[in-house]
Amino acid sequence: MTPSNKLTEPATVDLSGSASTAEMAKREGGYDPDKYALCLAHHIRNDGVSLDVQRERLAALATLSGHLGVNAAADELARHFTVLNALFDRLALQAARVSGERGQSNAQAAERLVAGAIKAQKAAAATLGAINVLRQQTANTSPEKDRDNSPPIAHGGRSTPKP
Repeated sequence: MTPSNKLTEPATVDLSGSASTAEMAKREGGYDPDKYALCLAHHIRNDGVSLDVQRERLAALATLSGHLGVNAAADELARHFTVLNALFDRLALQAARVSGERGQSNAQAAERLVAGAIKAQKAAAATLGAINVLRQQTANTSPEKDRDNSPPIAHGGRSTPKP
């Protein structure tokens, strides 16, 4: 079974306390963490799969997000961003659908969905910000390039080789 097929059903293992999406993937069957995050994002966006199916996974990600920050690995942050962006897409789409229907309860539901979508988007933006900080730190400490992004000088400090 691939993670794609498995993620259309509720989690059958306890995901609470997971330290990363990679750990979640391991607990759910030892899947590749990137493939797991992409499949999870796909099923979160898919209105044919109830978000209730993803309840435990989303709860694990919510507790995990409090521990992520600029010290997390860029690949873990990228996986987390992928899922958060999918959640934003799903909630925004549901809010748009509900807002087109009449009734006070639909208006309240649309308001809650919009609030959830905004929270997901803010978290996704914060994750991108952390990825950017990591990228800048890597660029500033990388010995392969000078500060002006030119390649290193390879000929004993001269810009041109000896004749």
